[in-house]
Amino acid sequence: MMIKGGIRIGGLGISGFDADAAAYFERAGVTDATAKNQINAFVKGVKDLGLWSNTIYWPLRSAQNAGTGTTAYSLSGLGTFNGTFAGTPNPTWGADGIVCTNTDSRIDLPDSVSIYGARSGMAVFKTSRTAVQAPFEIQANTDQTGYYFVMGYSGSAANGYAGPRFLITRNSTFGFNQSTSRTIYSGTFQSAQITADNTSDNVFQNGSIAVSGAQTGLSSINPIGARNVRAMFYRTDDIVGAFASLSTTKWTNQQVSDLNALYKTTLGTGLGLP
Repeated sequence: MMIKGGIRIGGLGISGFDADAAAYFERAGVTDATAKNQINAFVKGVKDLGLWSNTIYWPLRSAQNAGTGTTAYSLSGLGTFNGTFAGTPNPTWGADGIVCTNTDSRIDLPDSVSIYGARSGMAVFKTSRTAVQAPFEIQANTDQTGYYFVMGYSGSAANGYAGPRFLITRNSTFGFNQSTSRTIYSGTFQSAQITADNTSDNVFQNGSIAVSGAQTGLSSINPIGARNVRAMFYRTDDIVGAFASLSTTKWTNQQVSDLNALYKTTLGTGLGLP
């Protein structure tokens, strides 16, 4: 067995923790015993699902991350993709997740092929707002040459749809794929997942398929553009974001269901998820 830096013994960290979980504890400054057990179980679970090396996770409940400061540490086999609190005011840490109280509040993400090349995503959050919100928004902004990855909802008829909806867009032009939508819950925690490739996209609520199939406007999986906006939990003044995840592969429906179930019983314990 090899001991390195006092935390790794073979595939295990101190006290029998998974080595990658133990490294995250040290990096993010996680000290809460319950949170450590939850994170450890989650890491082992996603490795069993084959979703470690191709996926980035951001546990955003204060005990499961730094809980102070402006860095949201990432948990991933792909590398390090820490987010940075931004906007006026910045998000704040909370026991159930980061809290955004202004439409400019957000977590900015690094400019990386693993971010703008996402094929799947998941967010766990609570909101009562019925206007535009975006758990994920990765797009070119001012030059309007395309949305790379958008997961959001809106009640704005001006955007071509009424009522709060989830949507995924991978357009080579600046626009929404209106047909991929689903009404959200209001005022309680929920999870949402999206998957996409060149010809089809799927929307899930709480791990179950909601909308699927071939869609229009998916001609470019990576449209050109500067990717000036790379943010989580953006354009909202009423949201608690407990968790976010992006993957460079398109998850199967079974993987979405399994990941949702794993989150509920580990990192999501106590949120009252359906």
